[in-house]
Amino acid sequence: MRYIKGGREFCDLKTDPYEMSSKHDDPAYVVARMALEEGAEQAPGVRAAHAARASGS
Repeated sequence: MRYIKGGREFCDLKTDPYEMSSKHDDPAYVVARMALEEGAEQAPGVRAAHAARASGS
């Protein structure tokens, strides 16, 4: 999860179902985190938001 002010959070729901510990900076999760971020960038709403920012809208 990315927050508007720049913070990030990434939780492993199998080992931490209550989301008490972010794994965003944990090297063991880098592949999973990158795959999710890449998938999120391809989502239609995200692409539209990036396009709007790029055009200055």
